[in-house]
Amino acid sequence: MEVHGTTYTYDTEIPEELLGELPEAEREKETINRTSFSYWQTCWKRLKKDKLAMFGLVVIAVMAVLAIFGPMLSPYTYDGTDFTALLQGPSKKHWFGTDSLGRDVFVRTLYGARISLSIGFVAAAINMVIGVLYGGIAGYLGGWVDMVMMRIVDILSGIPSLIYLILIMMFMGSSVRSILIAMCLTYWITTARMVRGQIFTLREQDYALAARVCGQSKWQILIHHLIPNSMGSIIVTVTFLVPSAIFEEAFLSFLGIGIQVPKASWGTMCNDAIQYMTQQQWLMIFPALAISITIFALNFIGDGLRDALDPRINKQ
Repeated sequence: MEVHGTTYTYDTEIPEELLGELPEAEREKETINRTSFSYWQTCWKRLKKDKLAMFGLVVIAVMAVLAIFGPMLSPYTYDGTDFTALLQGPSKKHWFGTDSLGRDVFVRTLYGARISLSIGFVAAAINMVIGVLYGGIAGYLGGWVDMVMMRIVDILSGIPSLIYLILIMMFMGSSVRSILIAMCLTYWITTARMVRGQIFTLREQDYALAARVCGQSKWQILIHHLIPNSMGSIIVTVTFLVPSAIFEEAFLSFLGIGIQVPKASWGTMCNDAIQYMTQQQWLMIFPALAISITIFALNFIGDGLRDALDPRINKQ
């Protein structure tokens, strides 16, 4: 077999004396050319065929762009009050209306998207690093190290995460930093357990044994061989952590122990809108709709990635 770039060429055994007698078409008849794709290229091809996943990607991308540039381009600010425009409905001047202090609901919704998306993605990224390293070490070393590390995980998972969140808020105050710290205390547990199970299976594979025979250290085998071969499951798990973190932040802000006014968060906006539910419904509809659309879009992406990254699914 000869490999030229990305083309595989298979040649049949034809006697040299017969080559001169064969026409050109017959000479190339047994040659098979096929373009090869890497694992990630194949996964991207599968993902593009999932309409819901691509819809979710477009929604999150549009929302991220609006969250970054929308408040910059708007003539209003998230905390700017206008007492001449209190509780006005949606109009050309105020697309989503105004609240009880005359603040533009559209700008506040975009600013809330900036906070919610940043908390979701940053918390997921931090927990991915912690969970992958913790679960990878426990799964590869095994023995008493694995037993001790997983008992610590059992203890942490036995305490409701809401208790950690409330305690952190009490001591550090209600801010984005305290919310991230509170989420990082427990969110990595799911990733760690998943990675541990993957490493338990992969550490006995032939390539891991070959790397050990070649003299590579346990850390090198874990970082360069085992964890990269678990990235499919890791990415899917982390993708589902993002909507969980966004909903957790919105829930805390709705209860009044998360992001505090005048900063805009989808949870605080829903909390402020409760007393106006009977007459000014738009105050509740727009932030609640933003939460729902974001969580649905992220779940669509997670489902699509789960199917695309699964090597057992043969999609062409």
